[in-house]
Amino acid sequence: MKRIFAYLRIELKKGIKIIPFFIQSFLVTTVALILAIALICQFMLKSQTFDKMNIGIVIPKQETSTQMVMKLISGMESVDSVCNFSYPDEETARAELAEGKLEAAILLTENFYDDVNNGINTPVDILLAPDSKVNEVVFRELVSSGVSMLQTAQAAVYAVDDASKDYKLSMSKNDMEYEMSYLYLEYAFGRVNTFAELEETPLEGIGLLEFYLACAVTVLCGIFGFGFLSLYKTENRDFSRCLRRIGVDIPLQSVTRILVMASTLWLVLVACYIFGNLLYAHAIESVAMIFPGQIAGLFLYALAQASFMHMLFSLCGNSENGGLLYLLITIFMIVCAGGLFPISAFPVWMQKISGCFPLTYWQNYLVELLWTGLEAKTIVSLFAVILLFGGVGTFISYEKAKK
Repeated sequence: MKRIFAYLRIELKKGIKIIPFFIQSFLVTTVALILAIALICQFMLKSQTFDKMNIGIVIPKQETSTQMVMKLISGMESVDSVCNFSYPDEETARAELAEGKLEAAILLTENFYDDVNNGINTPVDILLAPDSKVNEVVFRELVSSGVSMLQTAQAAVYAVDDASKDYKLSMSKNDMEYEMSYLYLEYAFGRVNTFAELEETPLEGIGLLEFYLACAVTVLCGIFGFGFLSLYKTENRDFSRCLRRIGVDIPLQSVTRILVMASTLWLVLVACYIFGNLLYAHAIESVAMIFPGQIAGLFLYALAQASFMHMLFSLCGNSENGGLLYLLITIFMIVCAGGLFPISAFPVWMQKISGCFPLTYWQNYLVELLWTGLEAKTIVSLFAVILLFGGVGTFISYEKAKK
């Protein structure tokens, strides 16, 4: 028994020595990824598919009320996302429209605000550039929506005017019209809160942030797995024979390696879990919520990863291209089993075969452990995966040892 524990300590020391090497590799990889993502985001921001329209609004200088209202409307999010407004005079607006500097010009007349306020339907001229663009369709829709909103408000005022002929008003007619206009404008400007928002995602109760955090953990474990290749090198065969002579047979060696890899992965995962919780708590100015049950549950996740690595390394870890084969299998599994994009976005045939990949079981377990709550069937499935890959890896090691 002392020899077995001595062997366990030796393997554990090997696993722990991998951590500094992994941290260096992980930091270099992380910096490279951050730079790449930053460049991609910058490129995407500069190459927007929809360019804002330059709109000129001609307002007579004495129309201060109209100027105030138009600047208020131009600051609305739905308007600002479509248009850039300027306020030239009519001659300048027509010239810039002809030169292509403006896509449209709105010509407001004198006393426009007073006319609208008094119920006079004063026409407004809207000039469009000769060369029509796709975003002009969006502008037309925006104008049409604005007109529809005004028509609805005016219809409400007219309806109350008609009702006042049969029912006595509790206020004057002018106050009533003002009150109706005020109420409608309040709803119009606060229209983003008119409808209740219900977010539907294909991620079974989690958002994209949680999904990609689970993916990041999988990638983290995959990168760390490269370090464990050293436990399966060809020169370890003589050491394995010596272990068998003292009673440490192949199954025990396999269990020891799986436990060593799982323990090392677990330490890394726990460190990331605590750091992530502290960082999130600092961001929202709250207290970090660290749950011992989740920390303990991460060991089962690490054990599942370790059993899969044991099977792969037992199969190809002592070959020259073992690392390359491990990389290719890991990348293929991450891409095809929903490690980068939700599997529900894939074709039906890919969704069906995704259940054959262990990554599906790993992600389901991690999501339930950290966010949605563990179910018994998920734990049983993960145990089945651990026994399957651990058993296959042990069998491969046993067959190789007989040669």
